[in-house]
Amino acid sequence: MEVNVRKNGVYVPKWRGNDKLSAKDQIKIHHRFLTSDERDDYIYLEDATVGQLTGGDALNRKYVQDGKGIAKLVTTKIENLSIKDENGEKINIEDIDTLYQYSFPLLTAEYEMYLLNASQVVDSKNDESPSG
Repeated sequence: MEVNVRKNGVYVPKWRGNDKLSAKDQIKIHHRFLTSDERDDYIYLEDATVGQLTGGDALNRKYVQDGKGIAKLVTTKIENLSIKDENGEKINIEDIDTLYQYSFPLLTAEYEMYLLNASQVVDSKNDESPSG
């Protein structure tokens, strides 16, 4: 079996109607895909612990999905996102650290959810859409 894959992707967020804008005006977040080893570092089950608060012997496990960690690891560039500060100065947000520096909780949550399921596998030769 031969599988087509891509090394990089571009996500166009739906946040605030961004996906309905013309392609030249859309916010676009460029990223690479997680490797299997990286996925294991950011999405995993913690080791089991015995329930100490209840006094019982039930095992507790926590599923960890570090969306912010993944975003910081794989994001390579952000296009068409800027803000104006309190002095009216335009600040271009071109990287993930700057995005997290300012408060965009719905945008970052949407992007993090996308990254948890992003696949580098291209389903068919007609699937050239890099966004989720």
